Amino acid sequence: MGRRFGVLKSITLLMVLNLYPYSALCDRYCEWSKKSMTIASSCPTNKEKFETASKIKDCESVAEKQNCTEKSKFKYHCVINELEDKMVEVCAPVFYIQGYCTEYNINCARIQDHLYLRNGSIADPFTSRYISTDAYKFPNCYSLVSSKYSSSSPSSFIPTTVETANSSVNMPSDGDITPNL
Repeated sequence: MGRRFGVLKSITLLMVLNLYPYSALCDRYCEWSKKSMTIASSCPTNKEKFETASKIKDCESVAEKQNCTEKSKFKYHCVINELEDKMVEVCAPVFYIQGYCTEYNINCARIQDHLYLRNGSIADPFTSRYISTDAYKFPNCYSLVSSKYSSSSPSSFIPTTVETANSSVNMPSDGDITPNL
């Protein structure tokens, strides 16, 4: 009887999951962040490079349109994804991380703690709470993806070309921005 009840309970759960969209099961789901997400070959690892990348991503323009959070809390992030196989740039609501690496969960369309990477798993000793936009301060969080996805070292920021409506912008590794008109 117990095993039969467990099977029925599992089938009922699967039926419920099929009735509700995945976004209804994820708190803090933000469709606007999902629309803004792009794959990054690497992420900035210092404040200057973070600010440069943030300006290029231009999350302020998305912040005006989105309805996920207050405009001032919709910010640029460059973090690992939940599968640890990519780094992503995304405009998303800020979130306080509890001592783990920061990740973007693509299915739940949100920034969150990467629960498998905590203090002992990475070299940086961060045990307290920090804001998700400060993920660049913990470059060792990128090392998993760097070894899987990119041949570059996790401590270097290798920018990409960003296409805009009127031009493209190349950002060389020294941090200078060179527009190509």
